[in-house]
Amino acid sequence: MKRIGGFTIAAILIFSASWAFAGPGGGLGGGMGHGGGYGISPYAASNLGLTSEQSQKLDTLRDAYLKDITPLQNQLFSKRAELRLLWSEANPSQEKIQAKQKEANAVQQQLQEKATQYQLETRNVLTPEQKAKLENLGPGRGPGWKMGGRW
Repeated sequence: MKRIGGFTIAAILIFSASWAFAGPGGGLGGGMGHGGGYGISPYAASNLGLTSEQSQKLDTLRDAYLKDITPLQNQLFSKRAELRLLWSEANPSQEKIQAKQKEANAVQQQLQEKATQYQLETRNVLTPEQKAKLENLGPGRGPGWKMGGRW
């Protein structure tokens, strides 16, 4: 029983520490979120002259995207916590660490693929004129939605 309690406390401490290191808004993104952004940022949306139908469609796409990636984000968070536990062992196993890293990388790849698909879908909502205007907005259009559902 003491062992289970100790493991639970260790898991909570690792979770808390990793959350603190990640800071507000993430840590799950792996660098994704800045740059081109995901979807249409509020800055871009306010400059594109979106119709109410387009805004509604973008909101629906965003909600579906976030619902779709949440389990993957949770999975990635767990894999990274497991990886930290493996590294914290007195004699870390190279095989176990490499296997867990491959698992985390596979989940990260799935997240990137879903983000790319979401970005493409949001652009399909725009008219050709709005797409051209979006490109002319340049760097000011980002960061868009980060992983974790934050602007």
